[in-house]
Amino acid sequence: MILKLPVKTVEAMETMTFTIDNVNNDAADVTLRREMTQMSFRVEAPALEQALANIDKAVAEKEVSAGTYGSAASFAVERKVRLKDALEWAKKSVELDPKFYPTVRSVSRAL
Repeated sequence: MILKLPVKTVEAMETMTFTIDNVNNDAADVTLRREMTQMSFRVEAPALEQALANIDKAVAEKEVSAGTYGSAASFAVERKVRLKDALEWAKKSVELDPKFYPTVRSVSRAL
């Protein structure tokens, strides 16, 4: 793979340096500096769609653990997606194991 990136002239830096900035769940900016040259690019790995597909597959299994439901609910709340499903998953996690009650409470607050 060959990347053709815009190059900026910057203050001299003797050591090659890589920095990763603006990190979020799906992307980050990578900057390479060497001598008086700087190149930057964005790396994206959108995970939301794949994660939700994995959750749907996991909760559709014959036997689903309380932890699976709890993790699915927590993920949905963290990403602020499918909050009604998150509440159902949280309730199912508590039905299977009462220790997951805090998940229901956090999902309820997000709705």
